[in-house]
Amino acid sequence: MATIGKVIATPEVGWKRYDYAHKLIQYEGIGWSLNTGSGGTSYQTNKPLTDTIKFAFVGNQLRIMSKTSTNYSNQIEIKIDDNIDIFSENIGSSAYSTNLVYEKTGLANKKHIVEIKSVSDNSSFNLGNIDINDTGRLFHPDEITDIKDLKIGKRIRCNYQVTTARTIGVFGGLGGETSNFIPAISTDIPNGDFYFVCVDKDYLGRWKLIADRNIQHNVSWDDLNTAGIANGVDIVMSGKVIYETPIETKAVPYITAEVIYCGGIWHPFDGSMVTYWYTSIPGYNGKYPESSDGYWIQYDFGENNKQAINFLRLKPFNYSSSGLYTVATFVFKGSNDGVYFDTIFRGTHINNDTQMDYIFNNKTHYRYYRIYSRGYGNNGDITGLTNIKMISYQIFNDMFTISLLTGGTSANDKDNEWDKYIVNSNLNGMISAGDNNVWNVNLIAGLHQHHQQIREKW
Repeated sequence: MATIGKVIATPEVGWKRYDYAHKLIQYEGIGWSLNTGSGGTSYQTNKPLTDTIKFAFVGNQLRIMSKTSTNYSNQIEIKIDDNIDIFSENIGSSAYSTNLVYEKTGLANKKHIVEIKSVSDNSSFNLGNIDINDTGRLFHPDEITDIKDLKIGKRIRCNYQVTTARTIGVFGGLGGETSNFIPAISTDIPNGDFYFVCVDKDYLGRWKLIADRNIQHNVSWDDLNTAGIANGVDIVMSGKVIYETPIETKAVPYITAEVIYCGGIWHPFDGSMVTYWYTSIPGYNGKYPESSDGYWIQYDFGENNKQAINFLRLKPFNYSSSGLYTVATFVFKGSNDGVYFDTIFRGTHINNDTQMDYIFNNKTHYRYYRIYSRGYGNNGDITGLTNIKMISYQIFNDMFTISLLTGGTSANDKDNEWDKYIVNSNLNGMISAGDNNVWNVNLIAGLHQHHQQIREKW
């Protein structure tokens, strides 16, 4: 059992740790500086009567750890919600930033707001680490977890993952803690969390949110435009799979295709990322496509197993030494008689083999589904797929529209979202305009337009 003054080098069982530098710990005031040394690093202030520490967490227990010294304050106030305790960092001298100086257990397992300040003397105080229960997490003081609680200045956490450099990633985990934060300098293969900050409403009365950082760099305009992000594309943040096509390891009568030149017709459904269905060109396969939408591959769910498919997962492959891939455009269609097909969704794919997810509105249960596709090069006649998943997906929240911010590319253009929100807005007094602690950009340095914007479709 830990006691006050004890060094806790690593979190004990049932606890998790956040160090002094974590983004969700706010240091208010102008006296803060690093206190480095062999025993670790802490953040300390030389203006203790005005400087404060603020953070929020969900959990039922809390520990504060810091360096100790006879020069540190012995009257430090910690306010948890409306309850105030006093603790001391003047309990001997230790250069370790993991000395336990305060512990609180038995709290209600909910969100708590914490503020720390010195109240009685002009001695310094510092913070090395914060431990909370291992099922809890830190929150930004303005953070919410449900979109129904949005208002200007509030923020909600989100996850963004990219598997291949210079390709578009996937958003998810809205409102939760999925991973560590994406670095403020970003990366071309991000896999982490960030905040969407609520800044305004659009002309339709929908909330407008902007990412608090550049979530990805080195993505070409062509790829952003092809994915629809340049001007706005619908995405879904969370949901549950109701039904998906099973793994097939051999030829089955309910998977058919207009033509086949190489591979097995069932290969896109076998779970492998290597095997494929491939058409080649009409001169080799002996047949021109029936539709201008390209050759088709079909899945028959059966008369008694009709599905409302609203989620496609597709992976093309490289069929050419010159770097041409098998899907440029595709059309997803459904039918209940196998003759007349309704168009459900039209999509595009970047010229690579990234597996991409497509979610769309479809509430009609069909027996037959077809994917018509055209590839890159050879007039689009060469097509094929390595992986196909047809999924019936329950969406937990409304769909969103995500796009690039306008502006950020010319000093002469001031009528844009970048200048309006990032540079000039204080979000109804919630922040300082252009605050780098919020937006994670240096407004003096050259700026570029890779920040993302998300709008809820209400």
